[in-house]
Amino acid sequence: MVQENGDETNFNITECILENSSETILEMRVDEKLVGTAEIFFHDLPIPHYKLSEIYINPDQRSHGYGAKLMKALEEKISTENVSGLLFDVVGINKANAKEADGMYERHGWIPVPGRDHYMAYNLPEGVDVSVFSVIDRQQAA
Repeated sequence: MVQENGDETNFNITECILENSSETILEMRVDEKLVGTAEIFFHDLPIPHYKLSEIYINPDQRSHGYGAKLMKALEEKISTENVSGLLFDVVGINKANAKEADGMYERHGWIPVPGRDHYMAYNLPEGVDVSVFSVIDRQQAA
């Protein structure tokens, strides 16, 4: 899916689609070592979208920008497939710096969902308002 050779590292991100499931896992490897994953689920309603369930970077691999690269790969997948993205900012809700965490997503083009603290949307179709996710089934969004 994504491959980049840098001065010091060689990383790639591959996509694993689970059979008979709406779940896709993006795996990030650096020099062939698994350093992180992103777990997403496809939903048809209220509009076609991927819900980001989790981004995880191994603790010993943090602070190298791998999370940002994994997020960029997710955003590219969402844009290429012409669907929307939805995430729940667990980091923001669990820490005192919630506004800073939400701000990071906003700088990358994610839009806050009205009435849903720490929910962010990405790549909405033209003419569709972000409030479409305000009424999303609470069980699906959890």
